[in-house]
Amino acid sequence: MAYLQKVVNSGGLVHPQYAEGRGAVDIAILYNSQEYLIECKLNEDYFSLEGSLKQIAGYLDTAGEKEGWLVVFDRDLNMPWDKKIFWEVHEYSGKTIHYVGC
Repeated sequence: MAYLQKVVNSGGLVHPQYAEGRGAVDIAILYNSQEYLIECKLNEDYFSLEGSLKQIAGYLDTAGEKEGWLVVFDRDLNMPWDKKIFWEVHEYSGKTIHYVGC
C-alpha cells in the first residue's frame, strides 16, 4: 500500500478495502479522475480464476468502470519465477480485466 501511495502521490489517492456496493474491492486508486479497481488473491487450492473474474467484473459494474485488475500472489517456493510472473488480459462480461501473477 505504501508503495502504491508513493506512485500516485502526484495527484492520486489509494483506498484499501474500498466499498463497491456488493462488497469491498481490495484496493481502489483514484488518479486523474480515473478509478482503478484492484482485487488481490492468493493462489491457494481454493483459488478460482473464473470466480475471481466474476467478482471483479461485479465490482466494475457497480463502479461503472470498464477495466480492472486481478493480482494473484503465488507463495509456492517450488514454483519458478518465470511461471509466477505473468500478465494476461481477459475479456469477461464486457469488461477488460488485467490478470497479473506475482
